[in-house]
Amino acid sequence: MRKNLHQLAQYLFLILSAINLYAELTQWREAIFVTRIFLLPMLAVYYATGVAQGNWTALHKFMLAGIVFSFVGDFALLLTPNGPDDLAIMGVPKNKFYFFGGVAGFFVAHLCFIKAYLSSKATVAISLCKRAKWPFALVVAYAIAILAIVVPKVYADPEKSIVTLPIIGYTMVIASMVSIAINRYGKVSQSSYVLVLVGAVLFFLSDSLIALNFLAFNNAIPLASFFIMITFLAAEYFMAKGMLSEQ
Repeated sequence: MRKNLHQLAQYLFLILSAINLYAELTQWREAIFVTRIFLLPMLAVYYATGVAQGNWTALHKFMLAGIVFSFVGDFALLLTPNGPDDLAIMGVPKNKFYFFGGVAGFFVAHLCFIKAYLSSKATVAISLCKRAKWPFALVVAYAIAILAIVVPKVYADPEKSIVTLPIIGYTMVIASMVSIAINRYGKVSQSSYVLVLVGAVLFFLSDSLIALNFLAFNNAIPLASFFIMITFLAAEYFMAKGMLSEQ
């Protein structure tokens, strides 16, 4: 029964993801709203039912918490206006201050992911960070580049300047999340490592698109919402699948 529910939740998540991506391409707002309500809760069910009974270690507890807080952040961003005329979705009013809820939700989610990654059982004594610095330097360089593009534009805009510090803090925590995912090299199985790392990188790319399109360049990127969601959904799925494969 548990295995069947686990597989059903996975199939439903993938089906809902496909519907959501189609809705993003066609701007089918009702489908966007409905699918976003169920997507991450379904992934949470997939993860919870995939953990072996009696194996609820800190790793799985924090990973599940990260998915839950990701839902909080995603839903808050769904209710954040994309422009002055974007006032509601399916009768639910939007408010620009939900943006802070989105940042806060994902900020806590990444802290949970970091804690989950750090809870992995180490199989080597020397971490990658002590053996090679260049992968971490790439993450830092990418984070600095994104901030260099986004922060000046946000700070110069009276409507957006209030989010300058939250953006900097959020970028630091997601860069840390990716770095710690990189540092799992050699500590876990190859499949778990690759899935989680790909997911972490996609998450950073997704959030970068949000910052560039909605904060820096005012909806100038074609099909931005589609690319944001496909990278975000793939990130969450790969990270969940990768952490489940570690047990």
